Formats: sequence, structure tokens, C-alpha cells
Amino acid sequence: MNRSDTAKTGSPSSESTCVSGQCDHQCHDEVVRSNSKENDNGMNQVFSSTDLTRYEKELGMLCSFQTCYLQCMIPIVDEVCVPEMAQKTVDLVRSFVHWHATDISDWHAVAGHFEALPESCRQIAGVQPDPVLQLINRE
Repeated sequence: MNRSDTAKTGSPSSESTCVSGQCDHQCHDEVVRSNSKENDNGMNQVFSSTDLTRYEKELGMLCSFQTCYLQCMIPIVDEVCVPEMAQKTVDLVRSFVHWHATDISDWHAVAGHFEALPESCRQIAGVQPDPVLQLINRE
């Protein structure tokens, strides 16, 4: 199904669903590969406050996955949607990913753990450590 078919039926083809699944697998594999050198015990769990290191690792993997998935899905959305809808869809997903990373960043700042915020989440949120907060949190 091409873009005009999608516009007529209002739904993407099973081909686009398959390709979307490819993004899921591709990004999962990429994140796992990039983190394979680290110990992965305790992944995919709920964390207590004493598990902050594992929690940060999980967050880093999540933000890396979201970045990869967003980049992977853009050409797919462009292919299966009319241009106006494609742009709105990409903007919506990009906004959600940014909002999520900003929420995580805000929590880290308020909790005094901003230094522990994974770099992949910082990049999405567009934030860097605040020197004033760093001084306050040293005490």
C-alpha cells in the first residue's frame, strides 16, 4: 500500500506494521549491543531507592531506544502517510519522547541526582547539569 492507498483507506498497510516491527527489533538490538559490555543483572524490574544505579542504567537504555525508534519511524511514517499527517505524527511522537525525558530530568534535578541522569536522556531533554544545582547538591 502506498501513500495514496493509505489516504484512501485511512489505515496503514500490514507492510508498514511489519516495518514498524523492524524498528522495534533494530533499536532493541542496537541498545542491547551498546550495553552488552555492562552487567545486565536486574534489568526490566521495579526499582527501590537503593537500586539507583540499576534504575539509571535502565533509563539510559530506554532513552537510547526512544531516540533510535523515533529516527527509524520517520521514513516509515513519511512513506505511509500523506505529508501533513506524517509531519503531525512525527511531531507528536517527538513531543512525547521529549516530554518523557524532560520529566525524568526534572525528577533528577528535584531529587538531587541530576549528575546521574543518563546522557541519552539529557540529549533528548536538551539539558546539561546546572552549575548552581551541582554546588547545592555537593553538601
